[in-house]
Amino acid sequence: MTQLIFKKTYSPLSSDKIIAKEKANMDDKRFQHCVRVSETSRKLAKLNGYDEDKAALAGFVHDYAKQVPIEEYRKVIKEQDFDKDLLNWNRAIWHGIVGTYFIEHDLKIRDPEILTAVRRHTTGDTEMTTLDKIVFMADFIEPGRNFPGVDKAREITYANLDEGVGYQLAHTLAFLVEKRNKVYPRTLDAYNVWSTTKLLEGEKNLTSQEILDFTTKAISDRHGEDTEAYDMHGVSILADYYVITSAGSNRQLHAIVNSIVDAAHENNYTDYRIEGTRDSNWLLLDLGDVVVNVFTKEAREFYNLEKLWANGKQIELKED
Repeated sequence: MTQLIFKKTYSPLSSDKIIAKEKANMDDKRFQHCVRVSETSRKLAKLNGYDEDKAALAGFVHDYAKQVPIEEYRKVIKEQDFDKDLLNWNRAIWHGIVGTYFIEHDLKIRDPEILTAVRRHTTGDTEMTTLDKIVFMADFIEPGRNFPGVDKAREITYANLDEGVGYQLAHTLAFLVEKRNKVYPRTLDAYNVWSTTKLLEGEKNLTSQEILDFTTKAISDRHGEDTEAYDMHGVSILADYYVITSAGSNRQLHAIVNSIVDAAHENNYTDYRIEGTRDSNWLLLDLGDVVVNVFTKEAREFYNLEKLWANGKQIELKED
């Protein structure tokens, strides 16, 4: 990690003072995340011809108010000039939009561009400046992030910042819909602008057999074990094929899913969703007509999903 120092703070406070105030306002885990977002923002700024130091500062303060008590947020929303509809949301939304109040009040940073980037980093927006996009994506792809698809998100973002924004919004919306969580209206509007017209341009309509082919190859590339595929045509109305494979560890489990996601994007196919968390011993990847279950060996034995597909036809997979 490089030494934190900001040449220009856009505040009467010194760089050291801003860093000290932020460190005192959160736990160490959150502080280290902010440091990594700052460093990633600097890298993205360099790639996109933007002021590296300003981007690093914006990235650093983006989560300044992440751990402010809920009641304090409610008080500020009620007493300051914020949309009262925000009271129907939560800290996941507040720490960007309302967080700017605390940055202005505590850190004395009043630069409009930095504040707008912080405000938009939790929701995205239909119009985003270069700094908005840098902070939005740095928060998503910083080195501490580890979720299915993050490697692809990094690859896309470092190649094209706009497409990175589209990828993140599509990923976030899929997650929220799967969990049946509310979607903030501005996020949905942003998705309609950035994801459907930019990242998803050129998407292919693949046959279920083509999807199955790139899926099983991706599993093989990451050494999935005891892989089985079942033809469910005429048996299931949910999918044409079910695939199951085992991983020797949680790390390999995520590597397999990342490999399938990468293969999907290489085939310009983005109609998928992922169920499971970073610590799960079972991840489900729904590719529409193909559903993939990736287990640790112990979890696969416990759930024994194969019995559910007994009426399907097991497919003989080609060995690479």
